[in-house]
Amino acid sequence: MQLRITSQMARVGLDISKPTLNLQSTKPQVDLAITPARLDITIPKPKVIIDQSQCFADAGKRGLLDFALYCTEYSRSEFSDALAKRVSDGNHLAAIHTGSSIADLGVEAMQDRQHVFEIRAIPQQPPTIEADVQPVSIDYEPARVDTSLNKGTVDHQFQWGKVETYLQQRNYIDIQWIDEHI
Repeated sequence: MQLRITSQMARVGLDISKPTLNLQSTKPQVDLAITPARLDITIPKPKVIIDQSQCFADAGKRGLLDFALYCTEYSRSEFSDALAKRVSDGNHLAAIHTGSSIADLGVEAMQDRQHVFEIRAIPQQPPTIEADVQPVSIDYEPARVDTSLNKGTVDHQFQWGKVETYLQQRNYIDIQWIDEHI
């Protein structure tokens, strides 16, 4: 008699799911608004005023008002000198008892002529120079940097890993008895 034992071991199956981590991120972003510096400089032109009226007056050249005043004064002076001469001539002719005559007036008129020559440097006075200077205007605006930050985000999805076990093959023992006949 023969004994046959057949056995099968149990087999365990494993379903393994690995853990997963899914990350989705957005980068942070910095926005800059830059305003450049501004500098404005305004320089008004200076005014230079040169008054040469006195220099021209020294040379005998006058402006309209000065010329009118000069002519008025000259006319008055010449008029008073001529009037004084006429009065003197009239008084001379009126004094008949002194023995003066018209011929004496003619001789006297011829002898009174004296010329005066004057030598001088022209102009005698310097011109008047004035400067009207305005201050420089400076307008400065400094540069600016405005920032805004958009924060980044990280979105995650995490799935736990797991191990599932199951019986893939059952175990057993098969014992057979074999009868042999001889």
